[in-house]
Amino acid sequence: MNRLIPNDVDYCLAFSRSGSSFSFQYEDGNTGGFFPAPFPVDDSLLGNLCRIDWDGFRADALKAGGVFSELESDALDRPVNIPSTADAQREHEKELEEFVKDEGCVEAPFAILAFRDSFGPEFERTVCRTRGDLIRNLADLCTCGYDIISILCEGGAFEVDQIESLKREAIDGLGPISKALAEGRLGGNERD
Repeated sequence: MNRLIPNDVDYCLAFSRSGSSFSFQYEDGNTGGFFPAPFPVDDSLLGNLCRIDWDGFRADALKAGGVFSELESDALDRPVNIPSTADAQREHEKELEEFVKDEGCVEAPFAILAFRDSFGPEFERTVCRTRGDLIRNLADLCTCGYDIISILCEGGAFEVDQIESLKREAIDGLGPISKALAEGRLGGNERD
């Protein structure tokens, strides 16, 4: 089968109690996916592999997975819209006061207070052991639509400009689609 399938196409032949399956995996940059074989897995498998138009297969695979390239391209034309920490602090003063008094957060090396209102108000307190954990958690929170209200470092609150800088660092480390999502630049995800 390795001689019949091009080396840029991966494949999987699986057997189970319920039968067998054959699928292809093709990737080109951030585009690709898994595709079931367009024929049954039986005695004619090798003959069917010989008849596949591999250039056509690649074109179809890219077309099917091209949504990511399109999303990335559309996002480039939209303005960055990362929610302001200063605005979030003004809107959530009560929660911020509680956060800076929370023993678990104050005693942690780092702690994040974040908010989102996707399906009702939701506050998230995240404790981080290292600066690397802090950056990874900030990236995740921003990608998931949270506004960052505050960050504590060993009990002391970072200044707003420091938080904005940390958010930017976290977001800049993301891949293109996640970055566009965190920056509020994806269609239907623009923040008010």
